[in-house]
Amino acid sequence: MTSTSLRQTLSSGGRFAAHSERGPRIWNADHLAIAEHHLTSAITICDGAGDDIEAASCARMAAETAAAAAAHTGMAMAGVGAARQAVEIYYQATPPGQDATATIITAVLTNFSLNLAWAGDSQAFALTRDGMLHPLTKPYHPLRPEPRNVAAGPIHHRHIWLEHPGGDGPAEVLEISRLLLCSDGLTEKVTHTHIAEVLRGGAPMPAAICTELVDLAYTAGTHDNVTVAVIDLPDRTDPGSGAALQVVGAPLLPPRPPGAAVLTLTDAPTGARRRRRDRSTRRLSPRPVRVCAA
Repeated sequence: MTSTSLRQTLSSGGRFAAHSERGPRIWNADHLAIAEHHLTSAITICDGAGDDIEAASCARMAAETAAAAAAHTGMAMAGVGAARQAVEIYYQATPPGQDATATIITAVLTNFSLNLAWAGDSQAFALTRDGMLHPLTKPYHPLRPEPRNVAAGPIHHRHIWLEHPGGDGPAEVLEISRLLLCSDGLTEKVTHTHIAEVLRGGAPMPAAICTELVDLAYTAGTHDNVTVAVIDLPDRTDPGSGAALQVVGAPLLPPRPPGAAVLTLTDAPTGARRRRRDRSTRRLSPRPVRVCAA
């Protein structure tokens, strides 16, 4: 199984790690992208439908577009909307049979809030400081008739404050210590109970937790790509938490400056025979981790 990993600190605060495995499939049609703008961080995971170049290309295009738009607007819904528009425009110009779609989840983090938007069965979970696991999304169910993906169907959203914003209006507040985003390769076989045990377990670093979750998915019998992203948020009650973020057991990339690029995580196939495609499709074929202008 070919794997890719990514670790860095976020300008919005906290430590970030991601891990993606192709598993037994030919292509890794999962794609993760991160974009940062000033003190806002946007993370997107897209899961392409299928095991071919079209699914992988669609997931990458949607993830990169969503992360960039979400970071610059501060709104996850804007990111998913931009991804939907990009996918619709692109596939208007491709030959029949080359269109594809993907599920999508985008999280926008600031130092005081979490904003989520999603379509499909990629999910988000929050571990709060009391040790409770909170599913933050409602995944697609195959018995529901409406399509739910980046190209069609409803887009759901949720806004969570990391501390009470003040005032008398209603507000959802969660003291989140650890945030998990994942493709359905994880949740297909792994229960919420097992996810909670790993998130609250003894692994001190997000990278170790990512590896443990991916290994758990394949041990449980999934045959899908698996992509997970874990963000450890700073303890808002600890005045030294900002400095503690720099004390880590493995080197991390420094926070990205204002107007930063989109950093992507993907996995190219090995030994796969590529069919003949038009130039625009080949240009969007998956490639290793890279940095490109937002």
